[in-house]
Amino acid sequence: MADWKDLADLMFPDVDQTIADLEKKYPPRTNATCSRFAPSPTGFMHI
Repeated sequence: MADWKDLADLMFPDVDQTIADLEKKYPPRTNATCSRFAPSPTGFMHI
């Protein structure tokens, strides 16, 4: 059985950035409000 690293390399072969690289590239937002728009399990749309 393959380990998680082998599986990740098969699924995403071109990923070369680490989590630390991405956190540096996209720092936490200080004054932003984020909204989510998606259907609920009942089928109605929610914001």
